[in-house]
Amino acid sequence: MPGVLPTGVAIQPLTSEEEAQARRTAQRLHADLSRLVSALPERAQAASAMARHLGIVRNTCQRSLSALQDDAPSLETLAKLPGVKGLEQMLDAIEEQGGDAAALDLARAAVRAFDDLIRSLAGSHTKLIARLSTHPDTPHDTSHLHERARAALVDAATAVTGRAVELSVNINVFWEEHTKPEETLHRLSVTGLIGTTIT
Repeated sequence: MPGVLPTGVAIQPLTSEEEAQARRTAQRLHADLSRLVSALPERAQAASAMARHLGIVRNTCQRSLSALQDDAPSLETLAKLPGVKGLEQMLDAIEEQGGDAAALDLARAAVRAFDDLIRSLAGSHTKLIARLSTHPDTPHDTSHLHERARAALVDAATAVTGRAVELSVNINVFWEEHTKPEETLHRLSVTGLIGTTIT
């Protein structure tokens, strides 16, 4: 049965051929990225530490590690992964840190295959995640896949703007002043950014 995107647009489930292609891509990405990530220093094996070590946004590291924790790569592995731009940034950062050239070549080829899969099956990572959510093996509650679709949009915005922030806090305080003939409304505005990254 076709599913529906959060926007209300109908989506079609994967065909058996498309599913087989997606599973092969997931297995390849899982194997090649795991080889690179496992070679990072032990202190950089957690999301925040990896982000600091590589100089990239934490969300990319967190999503990559979440996907690589799957014992057996599956269709959901593709939904957990960051988008192509995020993966490319991670590979570039690993290269700058002296990553193995042969392993990087394999991983880049796998990411290109992922990009081809996205383009051929859905047109965007967000739409691919939506199509994956219609698979019979996917749990009935697909809210986590919609969250990953939104995360994919964040990844895309980060890749385009070169900026990301983990937490933005905005506080506005308003008060009136009655001592003047005409009432005056004052405003105090405070903005805080936590975990800001500019690439």
